[in-house]
Amino acid sequence: MILVGLFSRSILGLDIGSHSIKLVEISRTRGGPIITCAKAVSMAHEEEATDAEISKSLRKLLDMSKVRSKRVITAVSSAEELVIMHSIFMPEMTADVSEDALRTGARFEAEEQEYIPYDIDYALMSFDVIGEATVDDEQGLDVFFVSAHRELIKNRIQLLREAGLIPIAIDIDILAIARLLGFAEQIHDDEDIAIIDIGASKTSLCFYQHGKPYPYPPIPTAGDALTSELSQQLQISWKRAEEYKKLKGTFRKPEEKNLTSPFKTEFAVSLNSYPNDEDSMESKEYTSDEVFDVIQSALEKNDGLYPQLQSRFEYYEADFTKPSKIIASGGTCQLASLDEFIASRLSISVEKISYLEKIPVDAKGDVSDIEGNEPLFATAVGLALKRKL
Repeated sequence: MILVGLFSRSILGLDIGSHSIKLVEISRTRGGPIITCAKAVSMAHEEEATDAEISKSLRKLLDMSKVRSKRVITAVSSAEELVIMHSIFMPEMTADVSEDALRTGARFEAEEQEYIPYDIDYALMSFDVIGEATVDDEQGLDVFFVSAHRELIKNRIQLLREAGLIPIAIDIDILAIARLLGFAEQIHDDEDIAIIDIGASKTSLCFYQHGKPYPYPPIPTAGDALTSELSQQLQISWKRAEEYKKLKGTFRKPEEKNLTSPFKTEFAVSLNSYPNDEDSMESKEYTSDEVFDVIQSALEKNDGLYPQLQSRFEYYEADFTKPSKIIASGGTCQLASLDEFIASRLSISVEKISYLEKIPVDAKGDVSDIEGNEPLFATAVGLALKRKL
């Protein structure tokens, strides 16, 4: 079995989130890449999963997945304090510079500018040349570098090996999503766009101006904040609040016809929808307006998602052109009409990430989890596309 994994033309993309793990297997065919397996497993709620819970859930996920390969590419979160992404201008360097010279120069610039908040000897760095540039009449190279603390990478590799996997690369989540968008032709190098990855505990943001990445500090709020607000304000369990938040398919439009927000028309839930749940003793029904008010309050409070997005966009737009569109990914972006809410507040069109037309699923594979859940699996798919097999 190990030999099959080593020499298989398939590869695994593994996205380990705070509350769930997503696994995708992509195989190369003459017609291009195809998704042969896509599975997800939930972990602890309310608080981020511990290392022990992650290890247990990963083994469970591998047991239930019909994957052929052992080779895996995973990611560390751009929200990690020990992960640094930055653009560096390298004066007097040209595109034909050697890799050693580039690495030495970039390391010097990173240390000189104090971009890395820990001992640089513990930093594992990678570099990508964006292109030639001119700054203050001086010619050189524009270089994008990523740094992660050695211990962070070491721990992730150990986790994978203990699960019987063969790690071949570790990436950054938001960069994996950008790779997927480029492959799926949802973004192009001549566009100015923003990528928002809205997960459970954090929201990642990266602007792309003509193909050049401008990562911004992550936002420490996402789907969990909405669940928490619903749980507290409606006085229901976290489990019930989470189900409400995800109940996209059965939301009904309210009776009111003249609602000003398109986001509002999607929300209507009833506690009686779950007769077997621990909250079934409650007979209180909540109208769509009541549920919407709670969600909107969580989004718009001072430390909510919207004000923090707005401040980052304003900061970016002070120096650059306003993005022509936003691409949204992550499980929380599937919340009914959240894309329309963000679009109306930021006055920028929002598209949910879409890639299955370019990377089809194998009808004979274990792929039912990804159907209708493209944003949730985006990082895992982008990871599996990192290199040719």
